[in-house]
Amino acid sequence: MTRGLRWAGGFVLGTHGLVHLLIWPGAPLGTSGGATRLRWNGTSWSWVPGWMPPAAVSAVGGTLLAATVLSCLFGGLALLGLPVARRFPLSAAGTGAVCSLLLFALSWPGLEPDPAEFTAGAVLSAALLAGVCLTLLARRWRRRSSSPADPGCPAGPGGADPPGQDDQDHHQAGDTVRSGSPSGSGTPSRPGTTPSRPGTLLRPETGPTAHG
Repeated sequence: MTRGLRWAGGFVLGTHGLVHLLIWPGAPLGTSGGATRLRWNGTSWSWVPGWMPPAAVSAVGGTLLAATVLSCLFGGLALLGLPVARRFPLSAAGTGAVCSLLLFALSWPGLEPDPAEFTAGAVLSAALLAGVCLTLLARRWRRRSSSPADPGCPAGPGGADPPGQDDQDHHQAGDTVRSGSPSGSGTPSRPGTTPSRPGTLLRPETGPTAHG
């Protein structure tokens, strides 16, 4: 990734995190003279247990909001080259995206004036999470494809012999046939004779057969 793309991604990610402050505490809507506000009224889905007090719902929402904003800001600073944060851009961006989606899932029914006003934020968080996952998968695939083969296996790819192995075997077999022995000394051996040892003399045969 070039420096320009990293800087652009850092600004977009940081801005995306700060936009979540429209959920809470909110901001005036540009229409109707500012009487209507973009905000979360603190309510959630109807399946929230009745024994769960509204303060607990607000606490969970506030925690998710803080985690989303801080993670996105940290990820943006990582892309901008902050020395401490630049080692964890994907972790910070992924954490911010997950917390953002959880926040939208919790507060969606209570978003005012209309939850549809916040659709773009949820879509951007989902796209951010998908981008982080695809980047991690691509890195893992490149790491696997660039890993060296097993050094203990002399065979080539697919278990085949390395190139030139067949020619070398044929040359060795031809040398063995021409030499007449596996040692390749170049002296053919005659049937019925015993190779002489170095340093010994051949004595003439004695006996009735030798004298006729």
